[in-house]
Parts: sequence; C-alpha cells; structure tokens
Amino acid sequence: MFLALLLLLAPASAKKPPLPPPAPVLPPPPAMETAANPLVGVLMAQSPPPADWYFVLDTAGGMLPIAEAARAEIAKLVEVIPVGDRVAIVAMHTRPTDALPLTAIDSVNRQTLADKVKAVDLTSAKDVDLGGGLSLTVHHLGEPGAATLSFVVMVGPFCHSPSIASDFDSGGRGCRPIRGLDKIAQTWESSRGDKLVQAMLIEVAPPDGVVDPVGVDAAKKVFPGAVAVAGQPFATWAADFRARLPLQRLLPLVHRDAESAGLSLTITTPPTEARPIATLKASGGTRSLPMHLSNVRVNGVPYPDADLAPSVTWEVPLVLPDPGMRLLPSTEHVELPITVTADGELRPVDGLEALSIPAARGGMSATTAASVERRLGPGYGQLVALGVLSVLFGGLGFAYTRVRGRKALLEGAFSYRPLGQARRVLDLSALQEAPICIGPDGELVVGRREDAAFIVRMVKTSLGADAELEVLKPDVQINSKPSPPGVYPVRVGATSVQFGDYRLTWE
Repeated sequence: MFLALLLLLAPASAKKPPLPPPAPVLPPPPAMETAANPLVGVLMAQSPPPADWYFVLDTAGGMLPIAEAARAEIAKLVEVIPVGDRVAIVAMHTRPTDALPLTAIDSVNRQTLADKVKAVDLTSAKDVDLGGGLSLTVHHLGEPGAATLSFVVMVGPFCHSPSIASDFDSGGRGCRPIRGLDKIAQTWESSRGDKLVQAMLIEVAPPDGVVDPVGVDAAKKVFPGAVAVAGQPFATWAADFRARLPLQRLLPLVHRDAESAGLSLTITTPPTEARPIATLKASGGTRSLPMHLSNVRVNGVPYPDADLAPSVTWEVPLVLPDPGMRLLPSTEHVELPITVTADGELRPVDGLEALSIPAARGGMSATTAASVERRLGPGYGQLVALGVLSVLFGGLGFAYTRVRGRKALLEGAFSYRPLGQARRVLDLSALQEAPICIGPDGELVVGRREDAAFIVRMVKTSLGADAELEVLKPDVQINSKPSPPGVYPVRVGATSVQFGDYRLTWE
C-alpha cells in the first residue's frame, strides 16, 4: 500500500517544471549616469517638484523574510532621498495594507524615519492579492494632494493568488490573471492628469517559486513604461539605484521634456490698427530643460538666436492689407498670420547624449494669427461734417463761379495811361495773346517782341474763358505790389499792372 502510494506520487513530482536559470545581472551604468551628469545641476537649479515614493512589498509566504530584509535597503534610500519627498510602504498578502503611511522627509526626522522603516511591522499570509496591491497603489497616487512626480517600487514574484474573498479573484488555483485589471488601469489613466510616475518592477522569486510573467505584464499594463529588473537581488538593485539617485529621480522630468519638446506661440499683446506690432511669446514645450533656438525666422525675416528658458518674447511688425474704397463706415477683423521656423537644441547636450536622448530638434515650425480690428470708410460724424461742408462749399463755389465766370476775354478794352497823360485804349479784339513791351520811342507796344515785359492771354476753362498775365520782367507790379516773374490771374475791374511810367487796367 505504501509502495503503491509512492509509485503514484513519483510521476507527479517528475512532471514539476525545473526552475529557470537566474537572469544575468545587469551591467553597471555608464559613468555619466551618476550625479556627475550635468543634467542634475541644470534641473536641480530649477527646484524640481517633490516626489512620493511607494515601496510595494510582497510579504506572502516565503516572501516575508525577503521583504523584511528589504526594509534596511529602503531605509538607506530614505537617508539620501531629498528633503520634502514622502515615503510609504504597502504590504501585500491576503489583502494589501499600508505598513507605513505616506510620510514626509525633513532635516529633523530623516534618521528617525529611516529607523522606523527598518522596524516597520510586515504581516504575512498564505495568499497574495497582487490586484489589490495595484489597486491600493493607484488609489494613493490619484488622491488629492498626491505629488506630481511619484516612484513605485514593487518587489516580489508578481504572483496573483488571492483568496476567494478578493474582488480581484478570477478563479482557479496558483498564480492567475487579475480580475478587473482593465478597470484598475482605466482608473489610474483617468485620475493621473499630468502626474509623472516611474514604476520599477523588481522581480524577486521566493525560495519555493518563480516569477510570474503574467503578473509582470499586468503591472506594466497599469503603469505603462514600467522598468522590469529581473534576476537581481533587491539589495543589489537598491545599492545601484542609491548611487544614481540624484539623476534617477530627475529622469522622468528629462524624458517628459524630451518627448514634448517643440515650438509653440502665444500672442501676449495683440496689434492694433494704429500700432500694427504683435508681442509674441515662443515656448519650447519643456518644463525643466532649456532649449536653444538657431536659424530663427519670423514671417520669413531672420531673428537672432534665442534661449527658451522657458520662453522668449519678440515684437513682430505686421503689414495690414489695403482695405480698398469704402463709401459707408464699417468695422472688420483682419487675421494676420505669424509663422516661426527654427532649429532647436535641448541643453545640456552632453548630459542628454550620455542617456542616448537626442538633443537636436531641427526644422521646428509653429503658426498663429493676430487679429486686428479696424474701421473702414468715413465715420458717421465725418459723413455729417462732409455733408455740411459740401453744402457750404457748394454755395461758395457757385458764387465764385459766377464771379469768375464773367467774361474776361482779350476782346475787352485794355487801357493804359502814360505818366501825366490821358488814358489810351488798346484794341485787343483780334488777339489771342498780347505781349506788352516798351518800344524804342518809349511808347507802349502790343505785339510779339523778345523784350516783352509781360503777356496777357485768354485761357479757356470748363466754365467759360478767363485771362491770365504772365510776368516776364522783374520790374512789373500788380495792384501796386512787386510781382516776380510768374503767372497771375486777371480779375475784371480788380487787376492793374504798372510797368515803368505806364499803368494798365482791365475793364
């Protein structure tokens, strides 16, 4: 009977799969991935936000001694994590519990908190609820007041083997899928907003088991981009991470900026019709990394190189198009496009290249539009004034035309009076033009001569005919005023010309 029982058990034990060989230890990081990386100085100078640290430990069964040993390594991390950051420990077994509530680190309690972490009480049970641990962690990350930058360090075999009382039990025995995993992932996605979370999955197998890849994939689904570290004791990983902590803490900020870097434009002061100049703010889309711009052109016009730290402001002259003729007053909004092109480069270049992050952002372009309101045509007050002036000047023009319209043709009588003698009359009826000069005998002569003093001629206009007088000699006076050479109008009964001893009037 006993032998038969042994024979039955022997095949079952033979079918048990062998333990997989441990994964190779990861090589040490490059030298630049330390606090010496210039990225640390650049980002720390900008006072990065405080961070929350969640250490999620599997304490079920054979994982309890490993979790208890991890406390000392977490305490060493507490000793170097910056002041202002907060630390919490979540223990997973039959149900997840807050072994250490989120506690802030300050210069006074740092050592006390590290000692408390070393002695934190970790309870254990046979079952482990990975789904419950993920759900509780997501809940804490999304709570009001949660930090915008968080680190989640999960340590364990990622086996989900909850009790039947768990809300995340999918049925069966051993490691199994998490019931409601999609809901956990969606809950975090909807509550994360602009929060940055770096999840590190430290795969540690218990003495009597293996790491479950299904559980690792489940954690990656909840925390996209999570880093899985396989085959490395937690103490080894923690010592390596602690040596690189200044940079590791800033890496999520660096990667966010590297992914979001680009050119964006904002008009801070819009142009006006009187001052068509827009004040434009250009930003690089980064929050922590500075960006240098070269080959800058604004609407095709070269601009100087600029540093976006985090933005730069330019004044951009704009050209309003010709509005054309408008008879009635109106208002319109003119949209004036503004396009900026540039080559960008994230700084510091050597620090980014050490992390295999490209610094160049060539061929960037962004476009916006400035709206200008302008008034077209005359205003209503101007229309009224124009109407009044039209009536006024129309009447004056009509009266002036009637006076100017009197015939002042050359066929009129043109009289002259030599000094001390009787008035004489010249007959100009046959002349279109009358050059007036003094003859050799001192007499007034009408006719074409090179030495004419002035010329009287008829001028045809749209209103009839007028006369004008062109002065050729400097000694001519009109209405007793010296009149230099030039053309002067002749007004009937109001124009007299004196030249030498002669005085001429138009009648």
